Amino acid sequence: MNLKRSAVLLLFVLLPAFIISINVVSVKAVQYWHKDTETKGNWIEKVNGTWHRRYGSDGYILCAYDSQGHNNEVWQKIFDRKSLPTYITGYYVSGTGGASPLPPGTAGVWTVAAPTSDERALVDPDILDDPQVLEKRRNTHWFTTPYNSKEALLSVELNFSPEACNKYFYLSLYFLDADQNRKLNVTVADEDPSNPQSVSVVIGPDEAKGGIYLVFTVYGPTKLAIRLFAGYNCNPCISGIFIDDVSLPIPPHVIPEVPLGTVMAGVSMIIALVAYMTVPNLRRKKQHTTE
Repeated sequence: MNLKRSAVLLLFVLLPAFIISINVVSVKAVQYWHKDTETKGNWIEKVNGTWHRRYGSDGYILCAYDSQGHNNEVWQKIFDRKSLPTYITGYYVSGTGGASPLPPGTAGVWTVAAPTSDERALVDPDILDDPQVLEKRRNTHWFTTPYNSKEALLSVELNFSPEACNKYFYLSLYFLDADQNRKLNVTVADEDPSNPQSVSVVIGPDEAKGGIYLVFTVYGPTKLAIRLFAGYNCNPCISGIFIDDVSLPIPPHVIPEVPLGTVMAGVSMIIALVAYMTVPNLRRKKQHTTE
């Protein structure tokens, strides 16, 4: 094989890897991964007598999980049940507010039902030894006002330590709308001034009513903003935030969506390589036959 042919062959081998690497780099910041409507409130499940986390292996925030008796009050961290990973230094929740019972710029807490056996409600991680743990779930969420307005915006800010600069993880958001038929527009944005990126996903009323996780992949964030808009007939809300290391198995029911560009590039390179290797051989065979 001459030098020229070797160089071209090397190009065909390395180019698909280069294209795929570009796609991986594009994941830096945040990328939508998938919806999960099957897990519902069972983010922790018992398998062969042992409890395992489907979501939240690195950490979690159960929104307003301990807010019973404080409905419609302004959000405070003491109302949340949380276990943050070391690379998340803190979080803050705000909203448009400005309509009773919330002052402008604030979010509120709400307990829909607790305890409840509704499988859509999140399992309590602190009472797993209780034989009735599945009957003692809690359906709670953060929300904001005004109601019945397209202007209502609920915002969550996650702040990260330098440790997160090379961290690659799943960010899963859980939504449960048991009674209002909400349609939500969910945006997750990396607010790094040097490389701002964002992605938006819409949740339909039927999806939110059954309980749904939106799963994103995130790489190297400094600050993430989660912004929730609802339709004109309701206000935005969220029930849980879960963090999982991307090196762990993909959460159940979550299927990665391989970018079409990567697939087509790989197929094109394979076809070109086969053609390149085959045509000269055919030419040689034809020459031998002629001779």
